[in-house]
Amino acid sequence: SGQSARNEQLTIALLQALGGEGLGCFAAPTVVADAIERGYGVRAVGRLPEVRERFYAITTDRRLVHPAVAALAGAARTTLARPGPRSVTPSKKTKR
Repeated sequence: SGQSARNEQLTIALLQALGGEGLGCFAAPTVVADAIERGYGVRAVGRLPEVRERFYAITTDRRLVHPAVAALAGAARTTLARPGPRSVTPSKKTKR
């Protein structure tokens, strides 16, 4: 429901805010880890390779016919399907 999605977004935002202040940990997808490290001044402390997140693209068409939409879907498929290993390096603004 709409309320459930809104509550989940608020919960994620709260966890990220507390983690950014050095008051806890939060999970984030590997594909955006570098951006989160820079944006929140945090660092990755571990990985959970067994945890997976699914992304869905919903369309009324059987095929993606618009070139831009097809390109976005192809790029997402490549990027999100198998994110490569990345090194875990502390951010300059690491908080304790």
